Amino acid sequence: MNHLAAAEAPSQSVTAYGPAPFHAEGRGDVILRSSDGVHYKALKAILALASPVFDDMFEIPQGSNTQHSDEVPTIDVSESSPVLSTMLKLFYPAPVVEIKSYPVAFGLIQAFDKYLVPAKGLYTFLKDLLTENAVQSSPLESYALA
Repeated sequence: MNHLAAAEAPSQSVTAYGPAPFHAEGRGDVILRSSDGVHYKALKAILALASPVFDDMFEIPQGSNTQHSDEVPTIDVSESSPVLSTMLKLFYPAPVVEIKSYPVAFGLIQAFDKYLVPAKGLYTFLKDLLTENAVQSSPLESYALA
């Protein structure tokens, strides 16, 4: 009977969080939820300093795409978790970020444009994708990135 009771017990869904410092126990007063459902707990002040779009977003009342989780608002964004994670790491004072794939690079360019973030700092990280080996192995992506 115990086996049946365990099988009939409702399953609890586990919320996926990004890596430190964006994990569930991290400091943050807002949660950004990526398009693939990963939660990133962040500080509004850092987001607002990095992006005028976030600054404006936090100045106005939150709309219907915002939910509250443990008194911390959750905002759905259209970026995937690899793009959102890398973008947040670039916003925060943290160790150097390596951008190793073209999909993440292109997603970052779109996200920086969307959130009106100056891209000059991003170019430093993107140039590493344009090595001679990368150009030979992925000429079309390298051309598009350049």
